[in-house]
Amino acid sequence: TAWVAKQPAAEQGEMRDSVGTVLMMSDPKNGAAFMMEGATEEEKPERYSKVVSSWAAMNPDAAATWLAEQGDGPELDQARSAMQAVGFR
Repeated sequence: TAWVAKQPAAEQGEMRDSVGTVLMMSDPKNGAAFMMEGATEEEKPERYSKVVSSWAAMNPDAAATWLAEQGDGPELDQARSAMQAVGFR
């Protein structure tokens, strides 16, 4: 994961998505932190949604808890919709 941080800024977002998705499979909490690290305001909605979708596929309760801990900003709307899609309200 430190390797990604050393790459050109323009490439880091896509790398974080790829590496983070794999990390989510074995360690969702650290995978989520890795995916959100350094996310720009423009990237946050999509990253939150990817985190929640990946995590909810394995453990929807943990994904819902993590999402609730993130606050209440509009950047979370897409992730909340993803949780609703798996049956959480």
